[in-house]
Amino acid sequence: MYDVIVVGAGPAGSTVSRKCAEKDLETLVLDKQSFPREKLCGGAVSERTLKLLDFDIPEEVINQGCNGARVHFQGETVEVEKDYRLGLLVSREKFDSFLLKKAEKKGAEVKDGERVLNITDKGSHVLVKTDKEVYRSKIVVGADGVDSTVAREVLGEEISEEYFKLALENRVEEVKFQDKKCDGIIDVFFGDIDGGYGWVFPHRDFFSVGIGSYEDKMKKPLKRQESFLKDLNLDAPDDFRGHRLPVGGQGRKKVSGRTMLVGDAAGLVDPLTGEGIYYAIKSGKMCGETIGKAFSDEEPDLKELKIMKRDVYMR
Repeated sequence: MYDVIVVGAGPAGSTVSRKCAEKDLETLVLDKQSFPREKLCGGAVSERTLKLLDFDIPEEVINQGCNGARVHFQGETVEVEKDYRLGLLVSREKFDSFLLKKAEKKGAEVKDGERVLNITDKGSHVLVKTDKEVYRSKIVVGADGVDSTVAREVLGEEISEEYFKLALENRVEEVKFQDKKCDGIIDVFFGDIDGGYGWVFPHRDFFSVGIGSYEDKMKKPLKRQESFLKDLNLDAPDDFRGHRLPVGGQGRKKVSGRTMLVGDAAGLVDPLTGEGIYYAIKSGKMCGETIGKAFSDEEPDLKELKIMKRDVYMR
């Protein structure tokens, strides 16, 4: 019997796990993938996100510091550059693994490469069945992303397609750009992508080049990404990567009995920019602190979890 089982080991899951382990709660983290693992993402971590952490990000995780932006619209460009840091461009493979190790060092048990198949709330505890084992827990946290098993199995939600965005990305080597260097300035393109935008984010020796929009507005997404690359005088590579982003999560249920949702699983993604890391870490932090307060005499007071039913994640 665990105090807390966290399904998903991304930034939200790692943060919940670390906070619970700091409270001396028996915490298990499960993830279907083995870490380190690839993650589709532009890799931008805002300064407000970094302020949520009580530790520094090591240099080996950082690809580039960000201190400015160029915003493009219908042939016009506005550039702003500051003399201070606005955020970081990170390797998500290394960033997510680093956060997971921080949770492990605090005492959380990690089992990656283990897929959760179903979850059953028994009233007195929750059964979590994976492809390898069956576990019991007093509380389960769903941090398992846009297609959350926890949300589907326990909350029984059918999310409307209008609440999803689609993002496509390519990694383009710096040498393939004719007039652009990895200089810490991000580029954002508005006006060309219906209901969304395009981006070029500099990393250590490559750029993340991508587009994002609501699924119902993104007609022929691969062709649209090819067109965006062509506009940048780039050949379309073969390694297209796509990912859905859940938006509109403010009104969604986040707590049911002994089960809670955080991050993408709760639909906590900025509907305008598609930013998810900030909300993943903030919701994970709030969830972990709430669980810590709920435990008394080795049993959680489920009434204390109800605070997370309010739409406080986005504040």
